[in-house]
Amino acid sequence: MERKVGKRARWSGWFLLLIGLLGLALRLWLWSRPDHPLANDETEYLPVARDLAQGLGFRFYDHYRWLRAPLYPLFLAFFLRLGGGNARWATMAQVLLSTATLPGLYLLARRLFGREAPALLSALLAALLLPFATFPSLFMSETLFTFLLVAFFLLLFQVPDAAPKRRWLWAVATGVALGLCALTRAVAFAFLPFAAGWLYGSLRGEPPHARAGRHALPPAALFALATLLTIAPWTIRNARVYGRFIPLDTGASYSLWAFYEPRETIEEINRQLEAIPNPADRQQFAIRKWWERVREDPGIVLRRIPWTFRLLFRIKPIEDRFLTLPYRKPSLAYFVLALLFDDGLYILIAIASLWALVFTRADRRKSLLLLWLLYNIAVMLVLHAEARYRQLLFPALIPYAGLALAEGRRLLAGPPARRVAQGTFLALVLFGWGYCLVRYSPWDWVALNLRRGFHQTVGQLDWVLGRREAALEAYTRALRADRRDPEACYDLGWALEQMGRLEEAAKAYRWGWARQANYLPCSTALGHVLRQLGRLEEAREAFRGRYVAEGEVVAWAWDHLLSLEPLQRLDVGNGLDYGYVNGVHDSETAGGITFRWTQGEGRFRLPTAAPATVRIRARLAAPRLGRETAVPVEAWVGKSLLARWEVAPTWGLYETSPLQLSAGGTIELRIRSTTFIPQEVDPSQPDTRALGVQVDWLEIVSATTDISAALVYTTDTPFP
Repeated sequence: MERKVGKRARWSGWFLLLIGLLGLALRLWLWSRPDHPLANDETEYLPVARDLAQGLGFRFYDHYRWLRAPLYPLFLAFFLRLGGGNARWATMAQVLLSTATLPGLYLLARRLFGREAPALLSALLAALLLPFATFPSLFMSETLFTFLLVAFFLLLFQVPDAAPKRRWLWAVATGVALGLCALTRAVAFAFLPFAAGWLYGSLRGEPPHARAGRHALPPAALFALATLLTIAPWTIRNARVYGRFIPLDTGASYSLWAFYEPRETIEEINRQLEAIPNPADRQQFAIRKWWERVREDPGIVLRRIPWTFRLLFRIKPIEDRFLTLPYRKPSLAYFVLALLFDDGLYILIAIASLWALVFTRADRRKSLLLLWLLYNIAVMLVLHAEARYRQLLFPALIPYAGLALAEGRRLLAGPPARRVAQGTFLALVLFGWGYCLVRYSPWDWVALNLRRGFHQTVGQLDWVLGRREAALEAYTRALRADRRDPEACYDLGWALEQMGRLEEAAKAYRWGWARQANYLPCSTALGHVLRQLGRLEEAREAFRGRYVAEGEVVAWAWDHLLSLEPLQRLDVGNGLDYGYVNGVHDSETAGGITFRWTQGEGRFRLPTAAPATVRIRARLAAPRLGRETAVPVEAWVGKSLLARWEVAPTWGLYETSPLQLSAGGTIELRIRSTTFIPQEVDPSQPDTRALGVQVDWLEIVSATTDISAALVYTTDTPFP
């Protein structure tokens, strides 16, 4: 018997290891994708973490619409410091943390049911569930919170089972875990009385003698005290900084105002709150606005309930559903993967977990997880719900889903009358959930993405196989499948451009630009084509785009406009330099000169037509506020240092040492310098950019050209 048990344990260990490796592989694949545009809470968490990593504290919240709990920004900041500012270190830490959650869920299911099959299936569901695998690559708190929540459940279940003399240690550890959960997402804090009550009830019911209550109270009290002491430093900090009592955050007040049918738009709400400097005053103001609205129309409270269930249970194409490339929708393969392992597994987990929760017998551990589920749903009904908040529920649902998948039929054992009652209740719950899922999920969006994605994928395959005309036909079908999306227009234009059919490419790019005015790839690619056609004023207009930031145009053009025309001279900042420049700020004009500031390391492409030995000549200036000294500057090509210059505050000409060029090659010149921030030198300056040197133009000259004594432009150019 012992040999069989040992063999079974070894097999379980191997299965768990394989599941962990599978989960890690999926997470690493998603992590290895190119950087994605920031979405949702990422636009808040990452700037806060960068401030913390630079020792600037939580200054972000001095003028933001709410105050957040601190642990996740601190977590990010730690790995930003460790990685020298590289945010990929933080997401890699989250990948490992998410993978470590898999054995945690295995142990949780083992603790609940005492059997291997449900535990292994729970770990497998968590390994494959795409939101669990995607969020580690996002700057969002869900991954850290899920890990801490699973740890909290495991510790809390251990307290009643621990030896009485060591029970207080487990109670304290459990309180710390819940406190860390609350410091990550404040929603966990209000669960404290429910968890403490559950612990007291569990301990009170164990000893057979009449003094059970006396033995139950100290661990429950220690647990609550440990939770409060864990969050106390943050609460005290808030009291000292803001002069008010703010236990964790002020996000709930924002939800009360913003999601109770306010008279104001979201933009107006944000603007009003951000004008209030103290988070406590913001919170008080938002609650007052909410209360005025509820008194005006009390029916809002009831009208929210069905709408909240729709938001929570439906499938929704939110920003953080995919790790998309900038300005690209997910590929067909990625979209289908999400349908299977995001939506499909969500449906499977929901049905299976409800089945197990209804048909399993009541016990104290089940009651705690039900408390957690009902508590969170109640909070969402009062505040706000959306599909990604299901991640708060999954740690309690997944173990029961694993049980149903492993032993679903066995759960039906019991008196027929009880099974009928349980089945009726389950049918009603599934009907309500299924109605929200089917009625309010965007099935048209699913069909549209599948159709367009299919034709785009066919076009890409045809292009790779050299079937150019077939690829054009497929891209045209994709364009017709979705008449509002500009991406297929870009694909068609790109293919036509590669085939040298520039006028047709320009037409396709214009279609895409007309479909979406701020779709940068079409407007920028159109500018590139018009530049090649010699229609320079039209090209400038296209490069400017509509409702796009110039810095984004510079970055996108550098990455995507690779077939550049050879230039003798690159006029920097003239509206036609996109694709040739990177690591620079927006173009400026001063004294009749167009130029760009570098960001510390400016990068410049100089395509060449013929082999030769050449020098690169640059017209530079390096003005500094309050100083007239020259700035040391280096010019690099590849790993070769071509020149060291002392660049004056006024315009001057500077040359590199000779460089051997091959025919049809491209020089990528890097100009490195120190930077300064105008506002740090003069607080009255609004400019917070890190500025290196000014670049007017660059040109390729023969290596025999002599500029003895470095010709210098004599007209002083003031700091713009």
